[in-house]
Amino acid sequence: MGYAYYKVGNNAKAAQELEKLIERQDIYSQSGSYTLGEVFLKMNNKQSARNAFFNASRLSFDKQLQEDGLFQYAKLSYELDFNSQALDATRTYLKNYPNSARLNEAKVLLGEVLLNAKNYKEAVEILEPIQNKSQSALIAYQKVTYFRGLEYYNERAFENAIGIFLRSLKNPTDKKIKALTTYWMAESMYEVRKYTESVQTFQDF
Repeated sequence: MGYAYYKVGNNAKAAQELEKLIERQDIYSQSGSYTLGEVFLKMNNKQSARNAFFNASRLSFDKQLQEDGLFQYAKLSYELDFNSQALDATRTYLKNYPNSARLNEAKVLLGEVLLNAKNYKEAVEILEPIQNKSQSALIAYQKVTYFRGLEYYNERAFENAIGIFLRSLKNPTDKKIKALTTYWMAESMYEVRKYTESVQTFQDF
């Protein structure tokens, strides 16, 4: 009945019926929890959707629902700023489903979570190997390489900073990040006495 309400667009009634299944620990509970998550998303209630997808991910009657539930839980945890839970869930997903069709999407999500957590080194390592990066992957990669470069600059590892700034500038998706990267690369070049390159890069900035 809850699923029928969901299919005809009566989300309030669907949620009311599906919530009755939560306490059960069977296939209906898992399916109901996942559908409830989708219902709450349609109602723009991401917090409740996150909880419902988490419930679906904890049950193993339907392996596909378990996988999808975990991914949706990780994604919503990130969107709602539950960074620790997002990090754990995304890492668990990549560990448990290494052959997933959404593997690259999960890696991008992990990169974004690590960016939020200011773990730029690991974020670069996760995003770097992704082939044919999506737009969201390019944006995340540009940012993490820029911030990783700043870390190198602050550590006075200027050659390393220049190298990773150059990687950031290969994907100039965000104009502000591109400008900042150009500036700090010029500063790094100055520090290692590459004055000609530094002048040119400052002019580019």
